[in-house]
Amino acid sequence: MRMLTVILLSVMGIALGYLLYLPVPSGLLHPWRGRFVAYALGAAETMASLAEKQTGKPMGLYLSEWSNVRDRRALQSYPQLEVEDKVLDGVEVRLYRRKAVPGLIPAVVYFHGGGWVMGNIDLYIGMNARMALLTNMTIVAVNYRKAPAYPYPVPFEDCLRATQYVLTHGEELGVDSKQVTVSGDSAGGNLAAAVALKLSQEDPSVMPPLKLQVLLCPALQAITFNSDSYRHSPKLLISQERMILFWASYLGVPYNSNTLTLMLNDKHVSTTLQKSLHGSYVGKGQSIEVKDEYDVAMADKLDKLVVDPFIAPLMASEKLLKKAAPAYVVAFEFDQLKDDAVLYADRLKSSGVNTYFRVVKGQTHPGLPSLTPPFKLFDNSDYEELVEDVAKYIVKMVAGK
Repeated sequence: MRMLTVILLSVMGIALGYLLYLPVPSGLLHPWRGRFVAYALGAAETMASLAEKQTGKPMGLYLSEWSNVRDRRALQSYPQLEVEDKVLDGVEVRLYRRKAVPGLIPAVVYFHGGGWVMGNIDLYIGMNARMALLTNMTIVAVNYRKAPAYPYPVPFEDCLRATQYVLTHGEELGVDSKQVTVSGDSAGGNLAAAVALKLSQEDPSVMPPLKLQVLLCPALQAITFNSDSYRHSPKLLISQERMILFWASYLGVPYNSNTLTLMLNDKHVSTTLQKSLHGSYVGKGQSIEVKDEYDVAMADKLDKLVVDPFIAPLMASEKLLKKAAPAYVVAFEFDQLKDDAVLYADRLKSSGVNTYFRVVKGQTHPGLPSLTPPFKLFDNSDYEELVEDVAKYIVKMVAGK
């Protein structure tokens, strides 16, 4: 018993030290919120790693299962809304809409973040409900299946099918199919960008085109994990290591120490790819070292995957990009994914797409589930302001107000 007490006190002491001394930039808003989230996720990853060693079950599966919190009670905080869970073409979704709003109204199809591995639509009740109230639109929250149990293309295809259903069954859903936006954050931003690219290839006489794509801190490429923002951003909600876990899970690559080492050093893709046109998409304005050595077996698998624009939208050709819906791209000053957003916004603009780009100062990668009760543990006024800004822009672009 005494030994257990010593161990517990030691763990608590280490945790406290981690919280106190985890370095953050001086300009970061809410540093303690960031430290707390970093510790919580780090603890979950440690437990998942230990569980994997005991059972052989991939740690990503544990993280996916543990974060799949199904609890609708937070919906009670939004009595102004009609909320309905449905299945659209085999995909679980949740519709949010103001009560007693007549007729067909615009819609936002939203894909939540979580690295394609973690989370679900219940964790985003606060985010989606606020969007519905602020826009007076229908919010369609998509509960796509998660990696590593369901790697690409399953999450992408779930999001695509749900969006296609909304575009082709508007009257059934009370939606104006000519006024549909896709949006998402982090991995959800990746999925929104990919869906927007895919739908841009559709015949507009058959499938109404999207009105807008709104991408919040999107993950858009997996060629390098050594961009300036990856290397210089604080390790809080995400880090190089955590994004490698997420990308490996999505790409169907076993995550282990070898995978982590190779991807941390950009040796998971070939030198030829790094020097190619696709490699130049991530190298613009960056101080990224091209590696002469790489893992041949892994590169044989990943070279094709990481240039697929529906996996990594930053790799899209100009021909494909120029057809994409108008875009609102949001980056965060101290986010590892900042450069992904910067580069993609630049490519969209260069391809002639109407693009509004914004960098949110003083913030790292946002934890938008914290807008949902009971996860409001810290001051989230900055996240609330972000949602309001996004809502105003969607209304301006879609509703013409």
